[in-house]
Amino acid sequence: MPLRDVTARLLPARGRPEGERRRAPQPAGRARGRGAMPWGDLGAQAVRRLTRAYLLALGLLAALILAGGLLSGDLLRRQNEKAAALHAAAQLPFTVQRIARLAPVAATGRDAAALATVEEEARAMLGALERWRALAERTGLLADPGPAFRHLGFRPLLGGAESFALQALALGPLIEAGEARFAAQAAEALRHEGQEHLAPLLRDGANALALRTETQMAWIQRLHGGLLTLALLLLGAQAVLIFGPLTRRIGRLAARLEVEARTDSLTGLMNRRAVTEALALRLAQGEPLALIAVDLDHFKEANDAEGHEAGDALLRAAAQRLRRSLRRTDIVGRLGGDEFVAFLPGVREEAEVRAIAERVRRVLHESVPYRNRRLRLGATLGVALAPGDATTGEALLRAADAALVRAKRAGRGTVGRAAPEDSARFQREAAIAEALSAAEELPGLEVHLQPLLPLDGRGGPFAVESLARWSHPELGPIRAPELFAVAQRIGRAVPLGRQALALALREFSALPREEGLRLCVNFCSAELLAEDGVEALGAVLRAAGLDFSCLVVEVQEESLSGRSGQRSGAALGALRAAGAWIAVDDFGGGSLSLGALLGPRLDLVKLDRALVARMAREPEALRLGAGLVALLRHHGAEVVGKGVETAAEGAALRAAGCRIAQGDALAPPMTGAELLAWLRENGVLELRSAP
Repeated sequence: MPLRDVTARLLPARGRPEGERRRAPQPAGRARGRGAMPWGDLGAQAVRRLTRAYLLALGLLAALILAGGLLSGDLLRRQNEKAAALHAAAQLPFTVQRIARLAPVAATGRDAAALATVEEEARAMLGALERWRALAERTGLLADPGPAFRHLGFRPLLGGAESFALQALALGPLIEAGEARFAAQAAEALRHEGQEHLAPLLRDGANALALRTETQMAWIQRLHGGLLTLALLLLGAQAVLIFGPLTRRIGRLAARLEVEARTDSLTGLMNRRAVTEALALRLAQGEPLALIAVDLDHFKEANDAEGHEAGDALLRAAAQRLRRSLRRTDIVGRLGGDEFVAFLPGVREEAEVRAIAERVRRVLHESVPYRNRRLRLGATLGVALAPGDATTGEALLRAADAALVRAKRAGRGTVGRAAPEDSARFQREAAIAEALSAAEELPGLEVHLQPLLPLDGRGGPFAVESLARWSHPELGPIRAPELFAVAQRIGRAVPLGRQALALALREFSALPREEGLRLCVNFCSAELLAEDGVEALGAVLRAAGLDFSCLVVEVQEESLSGRSGQRSGAALGALRAAGAWIAVDDFGGGSLSLGALLGPRLDLVKLDRALVARMAREPEALRLGAGLVALLRHHGAEVVGKGVETAAEGAALRAAGCRIAQGDALAPPMTGAELLAWLRENGVLELRSAP
């Protein structure tokens, strides 16, 4: 087994968590921590030796088990054969006596039952003699009966017994031939021979055979017992000499790997995993603590100018200074790159944590000696307090990170503090994340539909958009963008999106669709990039009695740009090939380049509501909007003005050439039944497709 596979089985994944900041480029070695697997004497060769030893021990154990099974099977077979032969030999004297007693009666020819019994007993006697002869040959009784039974002459005895049985079988033919006198003489001879001579001799022979067999079976059993004892001794030796040391060495290896899995190999500090676990444990115990996030200044310059060894020297020096400047009860860890964190149990006052952070900052601003010169070092810090700023480990780390960002805005080498609004936002997001993680489906999630209407007022909706609605038990109503942003951050975007889609399809099914009404649904990148995204979406549509032709897949601008743009574009292409329309939401509000329009063909483009509002106020914005509408329509996409709240905004969109709009000024979000009633009240019953 390759060393990497052994490591993967003994260690959990050690990749960097999603969303980890990367402020300084690092060599490939440090992406996982340079020397992340310092095996030492328990390295690859030790693992191979352990594997070979285990295989050898297992092979020896298997051989012993196989040999024991074969020997036991052979012993059982021999015992069964000898038991059958001994039983037959023990019955021979009685068989001879029965033949001798019935022969005179059978010879008269008047008792057919007696004659049949004699013949049956004679045939049984011949079969028993064959088994006896075979057993006597295997036990050596024919060659050497021993001093106690030498007088028997086993070969003549067996021959005489066989002759006796054959004579008994001859009675029938003699009677049939009318030789009654000869038959009577033969019967008398059988009676005399059987009762006087043959039966006692056969009884002695059976005893001799039993004695010889018992002697040999005892020897075989002793042999088997010795082999079994040897096998047990070898098994015990394996346990003591092989399995015991192997188990202990593997235990030490596993313990060492577990330590390495929780330790940053470059600095010897806790790694991100260990810090997160320790922080969560302290917070779960209700213990107040302070968290200091540390980001090194000048690290990138030294790393780029002097090389990675210089960067490593700065990281090790920073780790040593952090440990020296804090209490023994404080916990210090490296999150990755040039990011460190320290949490201080029992510290609850802001003044105290600021004083400690200032001391740390001063210590970290001293230069570091390296190869007869000194490297600049500095640090920017952010502090947060629990439970004041957050009550969960993730939220507290984010609060400290926000404080660090604020400090960097103020300038390098400063100490920042999370603003009250940051703490409130993190606690709010933590509450939402807890609700999302509590169950497979989010209780109380609802979906409303908002129609996309023609600006000329003629005809029914061009399409309807599904808008998720949810209220937190304590926080109240939560907007869909905030809800899905938290869901995507904690990895719950895909199940939440599928739940919202199922609800939207249920509401959409209440509407008439004679003229091709479509449902617009927002999809995040995680949903588009899911392995079973297209297949799962098709299954949900089929379960609702629909297909892709009624669906408009809306994505944000960022889904078409950046590193994930190509993968998202491939997924959107597959959806469009299946019959769905593709739409870009909030166009003009992000950083999407016009080159992205050359990717998957767009059927709808929704202008950002902020742009729509400016078009109603600013002539320049109106001219820009008109140009965008013309460009997009020339590109084959229908343009929708989003977030129309006033009549002036609707008029500006019409002036720019936009034909479709969406907003509360036209129709608010409603349930499917409410939307159907709204259509009836407004006299719109015939729904149509694009104008």
